[in-house]
Amino acid sequence: MGIKRVEERNLEYQDPIPRPPIEPESMNQSASENDRATVDHWRDTWIRNARANKEKFGSFAEKGIHRLYNQWKWQPCIIIGAGPSLRFNAHRLKAGELKMGDKVIESWKGNPGIKVISCLHNFAWLTDLGVKVDLWCTLDAGDIVINEIFEGGTKDHEFYRKASESQKVLAYIGTNPLFFDNWRGEVNFFNSILPNQSLQDAVDEVEVYIPTVSSGGNVLGGCMYIAKAMFGCNPIIFMGVDYCYDKDHQFHPWKSKYDKLGRYIRVVDVYGDKSPTWRSYLNFKTHIELTTLRAPGVYINCTEGGLLGAYPEGNIIQIEQMPLEKALEMYRISDHPYMKDTMTKFNENQKDKQGNWLPRKVLF
Repeated sequence: MGIKRVEERNLEYQDPIPRPPIEPESMNQSASENDRATVDHWRDTWIRNARANKEKFGSFAEKGIHRLYNQWKWQPCIIIGAGPSLRFNAHRLKAGELKMGDKVIESWKGNPGIKVISCLHNFAWLTDLGVKVDLWCTLDAGDIVINEIFEGGTKDHEFYRKASESQKVLAYIGTNPLFFDNWRGEVNFFNSILPNQSLQDAVDEVEVYIPTVSSGGNVLGGCMYIAKAMFGCNPIIFMGVDYCYDKDHQFHPWKSKYDKLGRYIRVVDVYGDKSPTWRSYLNFKTHIELTTLRAPGVYINCTEGGLLGAYPEGNIIQIEQMPLEKALEMYRISDHPYMKDTMTKFNENQKDKQGNWLPRKVLF
C-alpha cells in the first residue's frame, strides 16, 4: 500500500519504485529537447536585457549571488513553486487554526524556521497569506515578469511595491529590466547556463560574471540548483511543484489569466491519477528528477499532488513523497514542551510538592 495522505482529500501515494523506468540519457534528451527553439526565441531579448541591467546597476558582480555562497550550509530548505496545490497547504507555513463556530477543529504550528526560497510569481499571494519567504527567485526575461509581483494579490500595486522593500530577489542577469521599476528590495544577480556558445559569448561581452545556475529552463530548477549547489542546503523540500493543472483546470493557487489549458497531454501524478499538463512542463519535471539522480542528497516532495517523481510504475524513491505537516514536524521534536522544559529549566519545576524529583520520561 502507498502512504496514506494526512489531508482532507484522503488520497494515497503510489508505491515506490527504485529508479525511473527510463535511462538517464533519455531523461536528459527529454529535458533539453526545447533548447534550440528556446535559444532562437529568446536570444536577442536576453542580450538586450543584460545590457540594460548592466547600465542600470553598473556591475553584476557587485550585486552577485556569490556573496551568499554557503549561507545556509547543511540546513534544510523549502523551495516553492506556484502550483495549485499551494491552496491546500501553504497556510501551514504560518501558525494558525481552523474553527467551527467557537470550537477549534485543528491547529498548526507553522514553519519551525526552515529557510524558504519561492519563485517570484507567488509574491503577492504568499504576502497576502502572511508566509515568510527568505528569498524570491526569477528567471523570466519576458514582459510577464514586469507585473509578476502583483499577480494573485488582493491589494493595489503600491502595497506590493512597498512590501518588496524588505525582501530579497535572486534574478537572472537577463531578467526584463522593467521588473526592477516595481521591485524595491535587494537584488542578487546570477548567470545562467546557455546551450549555445555564440549566445554565451554575446552575453559575456556585456560582463563576464561566472556564478552560473543550471535551471533546465524553469525557475524551480534554478531555485533547486541555488539551494543545493550554491547555498549547501540539505534536504531540499518541494512545495507547489505540481507541473500540471488540477481537476479544476487551475495551474496556480489563485485564479490566473494564464490558466489556459490549450493543447495538453495527460500524465500520471503521485497518486496514480492522470493530470493534464503541457509537454514543456513534463520536461521541467524530468530535469528536476534527473538532478536528484545526479546530485547526492535528500529530496522530499511536500507538494501533496502533482507529477514530480511519478511514473505509471510508481513514485521514484529518490524523491520521498510526504505531507508538508509531517516534514515540518521532523524539525520540531526538540521543541516539544517537555523537552524544552527539562533542558532549559533542569532544576526548576522538576519536583513535586513534597520535594521529590518527578519521574523521568522520554519522547520516543
